[in-house]
Amino acid sequence: MKNFNAVLAFFVLFVLVFSFGCLQTQENSTGVSKVSVTIISDTNEVWFSGSSDFNKGLNAFDAMKQLLGEQNISYDSYDFGVFVKGFMGRETPNDYFWSLSVNGSSADKGISSYSLDYDTNFSWELKKLESYPN
Repeated sequence: MKNFNAVLAFFVLFVLVFSFGCLQTQENSTGVSKVSVTIISDTNEVWFSGSSDFNKGLNAFDAMKQLLGEQNISYDSYDFGVFVKGFMGRETPNDYFWSLSVNGSSADKGISSYSLDYDTNFSWELKKLESYPN
């Protein structure tokens, strides 16, 4: 009887582990990443907040242009990437900059250096230069 219980327990454990592994694989194989973008003024006014699904591997800046509409982003392109100058028809005032956060942490590179490999939240906040790096 002990042998039967051990075999049954092993079988149940095997089925659970195998099922979880299949579910995990299906979830990660969709090929889609949800991207959220929020744009916040220096007075904490939300100028834009939206999200959409994009194909994994897409450049984050390209996704942002599609989500906001390219006409709502003022930027310059350089060999090293993109420099965002303003949003929603508003240019960056002197002594201010756009601070980019990715999933709640300060970005360690520019928006055009990110690719969509997983669900990602991008937040742009207009900050006075004196407030950097906070």
